Amino acid sequence: MIHYDLPQLISGFVDRKLLFDLDGQTEGILPCQIFSLAAYAQEALTFQILLEDGSLFSYVPLHLLYHKPPEAINLLELEDLVYHNCPDSTLCIHRFERLSRDVVNCFFKRKQAWLVGDYIFTMDWYCGNDLLHFIQLHNGQFALLPNHKVKFLNGDPHFQPFKKLHAIWKV
Repeated sequence: MIHYDLPQLISGFVDRKLLFDLDGQTEGILPCQIFSLAAYAQEALTFQILLEDGSLFSYVPLHLLYHKPPEAINLLELEDLVYHNCPDSTLCIHRFERLSRDVVNCFFKRKQAWLVGDYIFTMDWYCGNDLLHFIQLHNGQFALLPNHKVKFLNGDPHFQPFKKLHAIWKV
């Protein structure tokens, strides 16, 4: 499977230049509904959107989607917003209610910056023990970040020197 329904419909905006094959002279945003994602192996997650006039677009990258009109300054790029490409196309999507109760502090390594956001849902590539959280950033953008780049419970914006767990338990 490559296409997955989102656990909730997300009202948002798409950058108009995407709808005109990235024509740099096209400006502005259009309202849309984000309803599905696509997981192509070794590519960034992309999304399917529906415009108000009924037009449908697929293969929409995250850096051209917004949940509110963005401020043009300090927008993050795709390589900042999406932590890694899809390891494969087999994933599951789940919304953890506990994680949605508080704001999330998100660290973006390339920019050495912390931004605040809200948890929406989690994608888990269970065959490779890899996951990304879909975060709605307060700057208007969305991000896909792993556990070690987010602090829930409005936690302090710094990390302790924890190590990734590599142990495997079997009986």
